[in-house]
Amino acid sequence: MVSNSIKPDKSGNMRLKVGSKIKFKIINKSAQRLYYNLVDIQPNHLHAVILPQFPYTAKETSIGPYRELIIPILFDIAAPLGAELFKLITATEAFDLRLSNTTRGLATITSFDQILKKCGFESNDMTRAASESQTSIDDVHIQSKIYYIEE
Repeated sequence: MVSNSIKPDKSGNMRLKVGSKIKFKIINKSAQRLYYNLVDIQPNHLHAVILPQFPYTAKETSIGPYRELIIPILFDIAAPLGAELFKLITATEAFDLRLSNTTRGLATITSFDQILKKCGFESNDMTRAASESQTSIDDVHIQSKIYYIEE
């Protein structure tokens, strides 16, 4: 999930300096196309879906089977200081975690969305004009990486 240029310290922790920039690399080791979202959980417990990013849609945020992809976006490292958690969430169907914060447009409610609701990403507006999908928990994978943001 991360650039090879970031090396762990003696304790095995990944450290990033405020003001530095990073890119993410995603590797798909499966035989299926995977759709992904990247979530950033900051040290102050605020979270943001950083991929997909406008103007891209959930269907455009995917990686083919047995492929590597370096996301062509430089992410700026900034405060708050402390442990920053990135979660790369992949599934075999397109999904968009940004929908949990929006009320516009047509949403597809998947089993994965139901799992997210149980984890606190619930929005009463997600179900408006929505259709059911067949994504199951077996089709979802979550990889987490912690970085320590320092001055």
